[in-house]
Amino acid sequence: MAGENKGNLPATKIQTVRHIGPYELSGNGWSAIMSMEKAKEFKQNKKIPPMEFYRNNPMETEPKDLISDICMAIK
Repeated sequence: MAGENKGNLPATKIQTVRHIGPYELSGNGWSAIMSMEKAKEFKQNKKIPPMEFYRNNPMETEPKDLISDICMAIK
């Protein structure tokens, strides 16, 4: 799968924005977390790339009910 990373991450604090709805609209969540970082609500740990976690299966879930967590490691 393109873009898939496997491995371990060091223990770290994260900032999370939860997106509920179609994956095609998850850019809204990414915009929100980037705006929070830009507004200095937290300081990003740039040694760890941002990540997205899918909390349910699109094959079994209506698009309006899909859940994804957009996460950024913080200092």
